[in-house]
Amino acid sequence: RDMSFQQCLVTVCTLLLTSCALSTASSTPSSLAYTSVTALNKYGESEQLSNAREAAYRYGTLVVAARSKENTVVVVSVHRRKSPGILSTPQMVQSISPSVFIASSGIKADAMWLVQKLRQYQMSQWDLYDRYAPASKLKRAISQLLLLFMGYDRSRELTDMQVVDRDESWGRPLGIMSLLLTCTSITLIDPSGITQERSAFAIGKESEAVNDELEKVYDANLTTEEVETMIQELLSKIGVSSESILVETVSSNGVQREKRNMDAL
Repeated sequence: RDMSFQQCLVTVCTLLLTSCALSTASSTPSSLAYTSVTALNKYGESEQLSNAREAAYRYGTLVVAARSKENTVVVVSVHRRKSPGILSTPQMVQSISPSVFIASSGIKADAMWLVQKLRQYQMSQWDLYDRYAPASKLKRAISQLLLLFMGYDRSRELTDMQVVDRDESWGRPLGIMSLLLTCTSITLIDPSGITQERSAFAIGKESEAVNDELEKVYDANLTTEEVETMIQELLSKIGVSSESILVETVSSNGVQREKRNMDAL
């Protein structure tokens, strides 16, 4: 009986210790726990949106775009050694339609998915109306796509604004910053779906320093060639390290591309 009592006592103690350990583990926040889309950080911002912006600004390819007085937009992207999963492609400016383009910086899979959906949307617009949607309508379409992670209800929207299936959604914002481009406009697109018109802007790694300099040196009266020179000189001044840059010029004729070595600048 003494042995039986000792065994019972050991069993009870073990159960108590296990219960305490489980209680402590459940009350301790885990770094791997899912963060709700409604969770806010100490600054009152969405935690998930902050993470999405960080993916683009800290790790994405540096992309600088600026308008010229000649109805062109010059886009310069800085290409370093590729990082797994991070957007770094020899063609940053992607065609959405013959006159509308997009350049994104951040998570490669997210950027590719966005381009694919926008191209499908433009094809549906062509099938319905025998014309592509203009940039103004594409801005609303992109906002719709980027808001899907919030569980946005699209049941009352017009059929021709549908970019994805009504039941399609996911649990996080896209980890990219994008620039919607025409030959006369630059629209900055945040992961939240908010859009802003810009004359010159940079996204991706080191873009904060580039944007500070752009505010000082950008002039709307510059020619296409002068805009290219301005951006290249700005990158050299800041000390951006890279193997090469890609200069892509958006005009009414499409996109012209030229790869250049940084050493030659």
